[in-house]
Order: sequence, then structure tokens, then C-alpha cells
Amino acid sequence: MQASRGRLKRTLVLALLLALAGGPAFAAAFEDALAAYNKGDYATALRLWRPLAEAGDVGAQTNIAVMYANGQGAAADGAEAVKWFTRAADRGVVEAQYNLGHIYAQGRGVQRNEAEAARWYRRAADSNDAGAIFGLAVLYDEGRGVAQDAAEAARLYQRAIAKGMTAAEARLAALLESGSGVRRDIDQAARLYRRAAERGEARGQFGLASLFEDGTGMARDEAAAAQLYRRAAEQGHVGAQYALAVMLEEGKGIAGDAVQALNWHRRAAAQGHPYAQNTLGVAYAKAEGVPRDFVQAHMWFALSAAGGNEQAGKNRDAVQVIMTAPQLQQARTMADSFRPILESDVAVTR
Repeated sequence: MQASRGRLKRTLVLALLLALAGGPAFAAAFEDALAAYNKGDYATALRLWRPLAEAGDVGAQTNIAVMYANGQGAAADGAEAVKWFTRAADRGVVEAQYNLGHIYAQGRGVQRNEAEAARWYRRAADSNDAGAIFGLAVLYDEGRGVAQDAAEAARLYQRAIAKGMTAAEARLAALLESGSGVRRDIDQAARLYRRAAERGEARGQFGLASLFEDGTGMARDEAAAAQLYRRAAEQGHVGAQYALAVMLEEGKGIAGDAVQALNWHRRAAAQGHPYAQNTLGVAYAKAEGVPRDFVQAHMWFALSAAGGNEQAGKNRDAVQVIMTAPQLQQARTMADSFRPILESDVAVTR
């Protein structure tokens, strides 16, 4: 988790005001810790803030929680971060409430608990924290930790946007594009996608690329689509990686390149994209761009089938009849041990 420097400073200023109530020595210790932190002397900052936190100062509690989450002054320790964030959050520190929501949503250093994430996001959202409003909207949008509710997600995205949370624009655009929870409005979706894309946001680039590729609400422009997919793919957007791979395979809007296409399929497959996984399985089964390897083929087909791709299940069943028992066992072991390697940034940033 990473708290932005500006956001952290606002926490520290609040804490300093609270520290003043503890007397000159208390305030001086806090100022010394702040000075050490700003100089990058995290061990000293942690040593000075910890007794203040143990004495009940919510600012110090929040600050050492951030430090434990970031591994500043001590080894990163998610459980310790949660302990101190919780103490501050229970006393109404919105920053701590937001960070608890994010930690539980992402499972950073603790077991993922999206219902708990929703609880803490909601508490911070009740204080009009833009990041928490956005985080809660995402949970409603995706049905994680709460019952899926596109209308509530759209309402929260609009609240977040009104408070300057531009990251909500591309997500609201997707609801406007599909008409989920709101009246379908392709023109407004395109405007929001374009604004996000112009800021360099992968989600906006991907959404705008999809509209260009399909000619939805605008003239079809496969070259523009391919360019936008590439920008988003290079940032780790898994859907864009798969879409770019398909365009490279088919030579749509871009010169065909089977080698590049396979590389993008591989990156998307490693992130868990089921259709990229099936394509990679086909490549190994047919020796297309890679040496024939039925173990690898079976593994990727099995993963893709588990992700909901029915054709991959048929491919898996077809290839396993020509595999030996040891090969089949190896493929199943590999599939069981697979964990997606996410490329996108999931750090806490505000």
C-alpha cells in the first residue's frame, strides 16, 4: 500500500493539532517524528510515533499503520497495519477507515474480506471521503462483499466524480454504455471514456477503443482502436491485452504479427483471461509459435474452462485422450498451483 505524500501530510497535520493537547513534550515528540519522516529516517519516525500511538493519539496510530503497510522503518506487516488503522478508524479517523476498506478489498497483508471492505468504505463514505465513495461503488458494481447493484454503483460513481474522483469516470461510462443501472447514453459514455483516455487511464483507453472498434456511437476506426488497446495493454489492462492480441492475429487496424499476438495472449493468460488462456492452449496443442506441449496445453485449457470458457473444456477433454497418465497428473498439478500475476497497480493511492 502506498499513501500519497500529500495525503499523508494532511493526516500528520491533523495529528499534530491533536498532539498539542497532550502538552509540549507530546507535541515536540510528534514534530520530531514528522521531521524524521520527511527526511526519510523512517526508523526514527516509527520509534517516536509508536509510544504516542500506544498512548491513544489517533494521528500517530494512523501514521504508523501507513508505515507498517508500506514497510517504512520496519518490515511490511499487514496485520500490524490493520491493528493500528482499526484503532484510529474506530475513533472516527476517515483516512484510517478508507485504508482499512482498501486493505480488505485487495487482501494486502491480510485475508481478503470484501464484506469488511464494504463496511469500512461505507463509514468513510458517510464522511464524504471521495476515495471511499469510489471504492464502495466498485464493490456494488462488481457484486463483491455486497449484492450487485448497478444503480447504486452509478449513484456512487456520480458522487465520487462530483468530489473530483476522476477515476470513477471510466467506470460510470461503462454503465452508461451498457445501460446498467442508468439510462443508456453512448454519447456521454464516449465523452467520459475520452476524458479518461486523455489522462492516460487504461480503463478509459480500453472503453474508447471498444467503441472505435465496433463503430458504436462514432465512426468505426480500427487503427485508432488498436492504438488505444496498445496503450492500455502496456499499462497491464488484461482486456486490452487480449483485444490487441486478436487484432494482431487478424491484422485489423494494425499489421498482422503472430509473434506479438502470442506474446500478448501469454501476458493476458498469466493475468487469468480465460480466452487468452484457451488461445495459448491451442498454440501448445498445435505447435503454433511454440513447441508442441500437451502438458502446457491441458493446463491452459483447464484454467480457461474453469474461467467459464466452454470451448476450452472441450479442448481439454480432446487433448487428454492422447496424454500419458504422468503428463495428465503434471498438467493438473500445474493448473492447481496457478495463481494470476496481475500487472495493474493495486497500491493504495489517493
